[in-house]
Amino acid sequence: MKKILLIIFILTIQQANSQSKKNTIYIDQNNKVIPYEEFKSFNKKHIYVKDFVNDTIKAKQVFFRKNLGSLNTKQHQEVIEILTNLIGSYYDPNKNTMIHYYAKDGEAVLKGLYNKKHWSWIQKNSKKYQSFMIGSKNSGIPKNNKVHIFIDSQDFFNKLFFSKSDFEVNHIFIKPNGEIIVFYGDDDILMILDWSV
Repeated sequence: MKKILLIIFILTIQQANSQSKKNTIYIDQNNKVIPYEEFKSFNKKHIYVKDFVNDTIKAKQVFFRKNLGSLNTKQHQEVIEILTNLIGSYYDPNKNTMIHYYAKDGEAVLKGLYNKKHWSWIQKNSKKYQSFMIGSKNSGIPKNNKVHIFIDSQDFFNKLFFSKSDFEVNHIFIKPNGEIIVFYGDDDILMILDWSV
């Protein structure tokens, strides 16, 4: 009798394990189911994965940390107006603009603020490029125009670009023609700059 119970117990565990593996589905950023091999082939540095679990399925969805896009005319004009109001004379819509967006104050802000290579490169290339650190409305980051730290009191950038992001640090690279590159979840502003130019 003990042998039968042991066999039933082992079979139950094996079946539960095989079902959990069998029911895992893999989804790309566009909500399409993809094979496991394709999921495994993504460069881990360039993606992040969200897990979704319910009673019947386990899903893993891939999201790229870098996304290319373009603002429509209305959005582009809104971004220019918001940046002009937020940053004032420091902002020039005819330059490539790098925005480092922080959801809260902390180590990531200090790391960005004291990244000498980033700010030195921006200064050397200031005819074509500009860079700003912007805190969300509730970030607790103190505004400081001298070191290019501003506060988005309307949370405009969060609503337009980062509403689905789970990260505390995100970035936008905006070209004067409205083309954009959006980056999710990395606090190395020099690396983000390198990915942009």
